[in-house]
Amino acid sequence: MSQLTPSIRERILRMAMGAECQPLEASEVFIKTARGRLECARPETILPRRLRMLLMLMDGKRSVADFRSGLTRYRNLDDSIDMLRHMGYIQALPQRLDI
Repeated sequence: MSQLTPSIRERILRMAMGAECQPLEASEVFIKTARGRLECARPETILPRRLRMLLMLMDGKRSVADFRSGLTRYRNLDDSIDMLRHMGYIQALPQRLDI
């Protein structure tokens, strides 16, 4: 994490300590924002490897429940997803009302 700017480093540390985390609904589905797509396309990244890997998995098809069941060894998964959301790399798809 040494290559992160101080403000990003501080924000990641605050989020990692649970200062800003919000509970995630199991049915929530996330997609990459323009910022997230740009970050995935870059050869070098400011994100730690685990967060970048999780960002790359966000495809708009898998729900939080799918990630929880598929990434059982990923510690603090919900916090990491919430971190990506707060940093502006992903956003939740709107709930469908026509079901």
